[in-house]
Amino acid sequence: MVKNEPNFVVERIVDKRITSDGKVEYFIKWRGYPSTDNTWEPEENCDCPALIQRFEESRAKSKKRGEKKPKCEEIQKARGYERGLDLAEIMGTTDVSGDIKYLVRWQYCDEFDLVSSSEVAEKDPQMLIEYYQKMAPYANNIAKRMKGVPEELRMVAARTGYAVASCSSIEAPPEPAAAPSGIIMESQHIPDHVPMEMAEDADLGHVSYSIPVPGVGNIAIDVPMTEGQ
Repeated sequence: MVKNEPNFVVERIVDKRITSDGKVEYFIKWRGYPSTDNTWEPEENCDCPALIQRFEESRAKSKKRGEKKPKCEEIQKARGYERGLDLAEIMGTTDVSGDIKYLVRWQYCDEFDLVSSSEVAEKDPQMLIEYYQKMAPYANNIAKRMKGVPEELRMVAARTGYAVASCSSIEAPPEPAAAPSGIIMESQHIPDHVPMEMAEDADLGHVSYSIPVPGVGNIAIDVPMTEGQ
């Protein structure tokens, strides 16, 4: 059956296929004939461009609807650097699990991840340095407040990480506002992988608040020490 035969009018296009030699054929339902008389016809023999266009548009929509959408669980599996995103900012640190991890924020993403210190040091060393450089200026405030503190207390403070508390008890500065319920102040630890000069400047430069993050757990958010603390 060909397009020029007057007795055969295309009613609708049922299907489409590509032959072994790369030609397009359409499965045609002929007007006035049962479906058993449907035939495959080459594209050039079909005199129905509007029906072909409608069929192709419907076929494209059906394929799009039929595409498998990733499940929520599968999306959530991509964490940390597996997201394939660039690191935007290091927000804080935690060592609750025994290993130092950083709470990081990604570009173009509203979620936060805990990433191991080794990964950050390997993939974004400059961001890590900038993180501790940001805290370094506040270390000078702590150093000033440590003047006059007996050496024994300094050593105890260095070992325990509670130098800030020791200074507060000796110099008796104004008491800070009470932390919100459920938030615990923790001591800050300087990881071994941070350059030594940065570790010295950042030592005791701030305190951390432990807060729960859904899907992550408790993390420590760094809060710089100021002269009034």
